[in-house]
Amino acid sequence: MVVCWKQLLLLLWLFLAVEAAGAASDEVPHISHCNFCQQCDVDAAPPVRHRSRNLQEMQSEMQALLHHLQSQDHSHHTPSRTRRLRQLDPATDDPKKPPELRWSSYMATANDVVPKQLLPNCTRCHGCNTELSFMAADSHYFNRTYTNERGATSNWLFRASTARVPSGQAVVKVYCMPIPKRPGARVPSCSPLTVLRTMMLMMALERISLDCGLDDILPNVWVDRIEAVVPGIGFHIRWYGLWMELIPGISLENFLHKGDPK
Repeated sequence: MVVCWKQLLLLLWLFLAVEAAGAASDEVPHISHCNFCQQCDVDAAPPVRHRSRNLQEMQSEMQALLHHLQSQDHSHHTPSRTRRLRQLDPATDDPKKPPELRWSSYMATANDVVPKQLLPNCTRCHGCNTELSFMAADSHYFNRTYTNERGATSNWLFRASTARVPSGQAVVKVYCMPIPKRPGARVPSCSPLTVLRTMMLMMALERISLDCGLDDILPNVWVDRIEAVVPGIGFHIRWYGLWMELIPGISLENFLHKGDPK
């Protein structure tokens, strides 16, 4: 009789274990628990615009950054400088600065609790704060077709949804992407310090446009974190990028050189 009860309890335990495993398998994992994720549900806090910093503070930060760049290497745009910048350790960045003023905020993080490569690939996950899509390959204006090329740098352009602007659409520029834009191509080099210098310049220009009352005629620009996956690839972007209000049109370069017919 005792043996029968033990067997019954064992069978009950096995049944509950199977049920728990089935429930766990049906649960949608968080993006932080996946290496690649093909479809990420948007349920995290949406990107919002940071409060503009005081111009004097930004000027002092810019001077300190330029001094740091000069101390790194006195040459300009040399391959050796690019290699040195790629070897920077994110742990050496100043944690007292706001995230948008840290160069380590503009590159793939090295502080994952578990390295991404060790995590499983997911078909579906949650935890993203926006959904990304690729920019259109062509634009049509003036009865002509203009080609929008991806380029060969490590900077990627995406279209994203946001509540920050009336149109609900923004262009997101992601820097230092560690994956190539074309299959078989090598990963382009990246300078996170140079990216930070560009971000500080864009934030300063945004503040100037606000102070001069030009924010109603100039596109809104802001810097914020991105939690999203690359469409069709599933790579998890989890660092800061440049957000820009999507304005219909084409670039001057495309207007001059990429029209078909000419």
